[in-house]
Amino acid sequence: VEESKIIEDDVEVTSELHLSGSGGKIYIKTESSGEVEIEITPNEAIESAKEEVNTETIIGIELIEEDDRVVYKIRTEQTAKIVAIIEIKAKISTTIDVKTAEIVNIQKPWWRFLASGV
Repeated sequence: VEESKIIEDDVEVTSELHLSGSGGKIYIKTESSGEVEIEITPNEAIESAKEEVNTETIIGIELIEEDDRVVYKIRTEQTAKIVAIIEIKAKISTTIDVKTAEIVNIQKPWWRFLASGV
């Protein structure tokens, strides 16, 4: 499968789904929903993710189909401390709907109950 890309400013979004453009709009073709318009820009999705998980470090962003909807999957990294002493990096994944900007899911490390700042 060939990888498609959307580039907005300095943000690069990748997808294994087919992307197309028409009339200034971007569409993504899915197996379950057919052609879906991407209404939320990558930068808007990133800002939502940053606010929700309180981080500035973006590791990557991709467009995927998940549970019959198209979403941005934004991977971020956040500095945390375990037992208030040991500093580590926590990887967090935020899933945002491309049509509504709704935050669909946030995946944090299983050990977050031991850490502060996650």
